[in-house]
Amino acid sequence: MRRLLAAGAASLFSLLIVLGSPGSACACSCVELSDDEAFDAADAVFTGTLTAADSAFGGEVILEFEVDEVYKGGIAEFQGVLTSDAEASCGWSPPVGEAYLVYAHLDGGELYAGLCGGSRELEDTPPALGVEGAAPVLGEAGPSDNAHWLYGLGAAALLASTGAAWWLLRRRQLRRV
Repeated sequence: MRRLLAAGAASLFSLLIVLGSPGSACACSCVELSDDEAFDAADAVFTGTLTAADSAFGGEVILEFEVDEVYKGGIAEFQGVLTSDAEASCGWSPPVGEAYLVYAHLDGGELYAGLCGGSRELEDTPPALGVEGAAPVLGEAGPSDNAHWLYGLGAAALLASTGAAWWLLRRRQLRRV
């Protein structure tokens, strides 16, 4: 019985380590960029209204924009952009319902925006970026939050290992009797 409890406790501890690991600790420190510098550094630049901010896998937030004008990159009419969920990690947490000028960069095929990229609330006057704005591509685009299957895989592996440990312990106990 002790071994069974020990195996269960070890499995639970393993699950807590996997699912409860803290993210990296760091502080955000930015150099202020001019619009020209931010434009040159960005892979995508657009204006749009933030319609939603939803938590995603891995300590990130998906910012969903209804795009008005595109200045750089292939941006969809409804565009999702990832950011960190913590300002200490340079995450950007703008209020929903406001219009923004977004400077985003590509990382692993996904668009990211943060505090240091130059993104900001849109003022009454259009941004002076030296290029004309274009209409967005029709449709939706954005981050694919398909990593949730990892949680299921981890839970299945934990369940299988706990079941195997229980079966082995039970088998040994039955042999002794």
